[in-house]
Amino acid sequence: MTTVDAPDLLAPGQNFGARVSASAQSNKGAGASLAGYGRFGERFDGLLMLNGVNQKDYKDGDGKKVEHSAVDQRSYLLKLGWNLAPDHRLSISQRHEGQSGNRTLRLNVAGLAGCPLYDGDLKYDTTNLEYKGRNLGFAQKADANIYHTKMDDSKRALGPLGGCRATSPYNHSNVKSTGANAGFVTAWQDHRIKYGVNVRREEVNNLVSRTGEKKTDWGLYGEGIWAFEPFTITTGLRYDHFSLTTARGKSASKGQLNPSINAIWDISPQWSLHAGVAQASRSPRLQEAMLLNLSRGVADGVKAERAVNAEIGAQWQSGPFTASGAVFRQVTHDYLGNNARNEQDNVGKLINRGYELEAGWRDGPWQARAAMTHSKPRLEGSLGGMYSMLNYTPIGRQWHTQLSYRFAQPRLEIGWRGQFTESLTVPVVNRAGVQTGSQTLRSVILHSLYANWQPLGHDRFNVNLSVHNVANRLYRTQHSSILEPGRDWRLSVNWRF
Repeated sequence: MTTVDAPDLLAPGQNFGARVSASAQSNKGAGASLAGYGRFGERFDGLLMLNGVNQKDYKDGDGKKVEHSAVDQRSYLLKLGWNLAPDHRLSISQRHEGQSGNRTLRLNVAGLAGCPLYDGDLKYDTTNLEYKGRNLGFAQKADANIYHTKMDDSKRALGPLGGCRATSPYNHSNVKSTGANAGFVTAWQDHRIKYGVNVRREEVNNLVSRTGEKKTDWGLYGEGIWAFEPFTITTGLRYDHFSLTTARGKSASKGQLNPSINAIWDISPQWSLHAGVAQASRSPRLQEAMLLNLSRGVADGVKAERAVNAEIGAQWQSGPFTASGAVFRQVTHDYLGNNARNEQDNVGKLINRGYELEAGWRDGPWQARAAMTHSKPRLEGSLGGMYSMLNYTPIGRQWHTQLSYRFAQPRLEIGWRGQFTESLTVPVVNRAGVQTGSQTLRSVILHSLYANWQPLGHDRFNVNLSVHNVANRLYRTQHSSILEPGRDWRLSVNWRF
C-alpha cells in the first residue's frame, strides 16, 4: 500500500501544516483524526496521523438494534522522508491499525451453528522502507521497497463452544508477511518498457495449537507499451512461483508463466476502442490462522489457479457527454477449493462473463452519471459446497446513478446517489456437490443524499453532511447475512491549516 508523504499535504511555500477532522453518525458512531506534517530544511520531512472511530451497535431499517455490531477502531501512521539528492528519495513508515469488539466468529455471517460470540482484538502493524529514483540513466523511473507486516488476532469465547468446530475457548493467531518489490521504467523513443521483481514470504501461526504454515511467492515481470499512433499496444509476460509448507508438513511448489496483450485504437478525438487478453495466477492459500488445527493440508499435485480474462470495449466523448462499455469473459482454470478429503485442491473451473456500461454528462454546475455492471459466473467440476456464502456468492445486476449541482456562491455542492442490485436466484448445493434446491437473493434499492460545503470559500475547511439509506430500508447485501444499517445521518468537519 502506498501512503501519502508530507510534501503531498503541504501547500506551495508552506513548511509546516496540520489537519483536524471530526465526524458523527446518527446510527451510531463518532470519529476523530489529527495529522501534523512538515519539512525540516531542504532534505527531511515527516508526518504523523492519528485516527479513531467508535462504532456502537447500529439499528436496522426496522429500528431494531443489530447486536454485536459495535467495534472500536484506531490507527496511526508515522512517516519520515529523506531527499538524498534531487532525483533520489528514501522514506520509512510505521503504520498501525486495530479494532476490537464482541463479534461473531466470521464478521459477514450472522451466526455459525454452535459458535458463541468472541471478544476479539485484531491488530495490523506494517513497517515499510521505500526508495524512489528518477533519471537513473538506464531507467527514467525506479521504485523499490522492503516491508514487514504482522497481523495479531486474539479471540476469547464469551460462551460454551457447543457444536462449534473451534477447539479452544481462546484463540490467538498471527500472520507475518515479509517482502520486497523493485520496478523500473525505461523509455525508448516513443515506447516504454516496465520490468521488475516481487518477493513475499508469509507465515501463519496458531499460538494455541502451536501449528503453522509457510509460503513464499516470487515473480518476475516485463511489459512493453508500444506507441504506433493511432494504436497503443501493450505486451507483457510474468513468471510466478510459489512454495508452500502446510501445518501437516506437506510441501508443494510450482511455477507459472502468465502472458498478456492489449491494444487501444484511437479512432478519432471522440472514439477509441480497446481489446485484450491477460492471464494471471493465484497460488494456493494459507489456511485460516484460527483454524490451523483443522487443516487437512493440500492435495498431491496442487497448482496455482489460472484466470484468463478477455475483454473488448469502447469509449466515446462529445461535448458534455461521455459513454463507455465493455464485455468480458473470464475463465479460471484449476479453481482452488476443498476436495472430498477436505484438502485444498484444484477442483474445477469457474467461468464468468458479463458486461459494463457507463454514461455521463457535465454542463456547468450540473453533473450526472449512470453505470451498470452484470456478470454470470458458472462453476464446473467437483465443486461441492462452493456456492456457500463463505466461498462463492454471485450477485445480481447492479446499477449506480449520481446527480449533483455545484453552486458558485456559497461554495456548496449537493447531490444524490442511487444503488440498485437486482434479485438473483442461485442453486443451493450440498457438500457432495448435489443441488438440493434454490435460493433467491433479494434485490436492494438504496438512496443517499449529500452536501459538501466550504464556508470559508476554499478547500482548507470543509463541512460534509450526508444521509445514507434515505428510505430507511431493511436489507442485507447479497454477499452477507448481516442486516445493514437503516437511515444514517453523517456529519464530518475537517480543517487543514
